[in-house]
Amino acid sequence: ADLSIGPGRLYVDGLQIECFAEDGATYRNQPFHPPLTLPASGDAVVYLDVWEREVTYIEDGGLLDPALGGADTTTRRQTVWQLRVDPRRGAACGMPVGEPPSAGCLTSRAIAPPAPDDPCILPPASGYRGLENRLYRVEVQQGGALGTARFKWSRDNGSIVSTVRDIAVSGTQTTLTVNRIGRDAFLRFRAGDWVSVTDDHRELAGESADMALIIDIDETNRRIVLDRALPRPATRPFGATAAEIAGRHMRVQRWDQTAGTNTIDADGLVLTGAGPIAIEDGIEIEFSVDPAGGSFRTGDYWVFWARTATASIEELVKAPPRGIRHHYVQVAAISGLGTSSPVVSDCRPPPQQQGAGDCCCTIIVRPGEDIQAGIDALPPQ
Repeated sequence: ADLSIGPGRLYVDGLQIECFAEDGATYRNQPFHPPLTLPASGDAVVYLDVWEREVTYIEDGGLLDPALGGADTTTRRQTVWQLRVDPRRGAACGMPVGEPPSAGCLTSRAIAPPAPDDPCILPPASGYRGLENRLYRVEVQQGGALGTARFKWSRDNGSIVSTVRDIAVSGTQTTLTVNRIGRDAFLRFRAGDWVSVTDDHRELAGESADMALIIDIDETNRRIVLDRALPRPATRPFGATAAEIAGRHMRVQRWDQTAGTNTIDADGLVLTGAGPIAIEDGIEIEFSVDPAGGSFRTGDYWVFWARTATASIEELVKAPPRGIRHHYVQVAAISGLGTSSPVVSDCRPPPQQQGAGDCCCTIIVRPGEDIQAGIDALPPQ
């Protein structure tokens, strides 16, 4: 019914993961994955999926230092690992595991506006016409082929985000109680904004957030009213209690595409396409895939800056996504699941093949123990 995950260290494409005996980690009870069940029968490959996750105080409230009064301006990286079991007939060591990498590419540019009709007016010298320095974020909301995948974008790197304390559904509307509507008159949520609503369970399962449109805001009680019932049908439910909502770090995030800037669908999303797609203020982007016929993955994202002093932007040329980059390594093959005596083959790579940065050993020194004694216990090499 379950697989135990013993203590140890492993390197996957240079990313280090480590598990301790006291964690008591099992396949069904993993620190970075919602509860799972093993396939009922047949053969399966067992592998690790490892990637780096972006974490702020929204995802981990313990990062806030009370001495700073709730201010936090830093983003962090967390190495996430998941043990996965995929059904595979004739499972054996050496089989390919995991999903293929994203084939998505993005090109960004700033284009000059058409020359004015009046010959006495000088045309603008460059393309970007915004009045602020910005960091744009383009993120794939729903993966798929070019022309099928859908995306959203933000002029603030998706930084307008708030923790959700409670969710209430009434008819066709949803009310979110949040910890903050905004910092000021600009960095805030407003009626008419498209937002995404997600939590840790969805993010770690690689599932899309729910998109919705803000139709009203109650400033006094810090409530955001959305135009639809959430979660959407056939999607993972959110926490049922205040404790579950807090434990899963449910959050709402603002995006800046609108019907005035783009052709959007009923979820406020824009279709990827081979031709140029205008964003705003003279910025346009263009999607492509490499290799041909490849697909975008949910969560692919790109960022590029825009500067008023030079009226220019960071020009990406068929750039691959900045993330999310998954790394895989097979650790076992199982045959005969569901029988009284399944056979497990050990496929873990030997230590000498795990990477150039490996240590010869590990000494763990816990609070109250002697650091020098740990150093002295290391072998001569």
